[in-house]
Amino acid sequence: MIFHDDLAPAWQPYYFHEFAALAAGHDMQFVAEATYSDMLPTAIDGAAAQALRAMQGADPLVFQQYLDFFKLRRFRRTLLCRAALQLQRTVDPALMMRFHYSAPIDAVEPPAPGAVAYRNRHNEVTVTTRDPAAQAALQLLAQAWPASLPFAELAAASADPTALAATLHSYHAASFFNVHFEPRHAARRAGERPLVWRVARLEAALGHAIPHLHHGVIRVEDAATRGLLQAMDGTRSRDELAEAAGGTDSARPIAAADGGRRNPACLTGRRAGSRAGWRSPAWQSGRPHG
Repeated sequence: MIFHDDLAPAWQPYYFHEFAALAAGHDMQFVAEATYSDMLPTAIDGAAAQALRAMQGADPLVFQQYLDFFKLRRFRRTLLCRAALQLQRTVDPALMMRFHYSAPIDAVEPPAPGAVAYRNRHNEVTVTTRDPAAQAALQLLAQAWPASLPFAELAAASADPTALAATLHSYHAASFFNVHFEPRHAARRAGERPLVWRVARLEAALGHAIPHLHHGVIRVEDAATRGLLQAMDGTRSRDELAEAAGGTDSARPIAAADGGRRNPACLTGRRAGSRAGWRSPAWQSGRPHG
């Protein structure tokens, strides 16, 4: 198999320890990988896991190099910082209390009685727990998607927030959910004057691939629906939008990249009638409206 990097005009592969040495020559040091789970020995067990754990505390650079070997990793997304900065490399799970969380998860059949299981429908990662506090948190996350929830809300039913923080850290290490420093707001139902993210309105004027705030894409092939999305700039009422579109058809959902489930780029969750009489100068000209 040939990767696109192999065909680039300038292509020079490096082991991680070689890359770290080059960075040190420019007074830079390794901080982390862009994806948290990429810097952890997830899905590695047995003697390999024991060997990696022994390296992890002794030398983080050696640990990362051997992690590449055990994971057969060919590509990294490494973050660097100035070498003079003092880093705290030991992760404190209590820090999870600072963040907000979101997850496109569904309840699935648990492997044993008394347990609860949820599966992330984007990457198929599944977690199972018997802990009532974790179960309550997972249920809240499933109900809130695509919006995020702060730790305080997830821990409302927990008698031990510190233990719940450790559980959430283990879920994050498995890439089970999204962790945010700032809250992600998304309406479960459009208000009287629906508002679609400005970038999504712009992209709706340019093509059928419309981005959303969770770094995904909704594919809307129907031009009339894209015109309706452009018009949802918060200035028009539901009745005005319905009249302009010539009526609504709630039987057909907007085609989405996540299988048609709730998606944060569209606040209505419904598809406008695809009548050719959609009256929007912005749609007719191909320019964004609002």
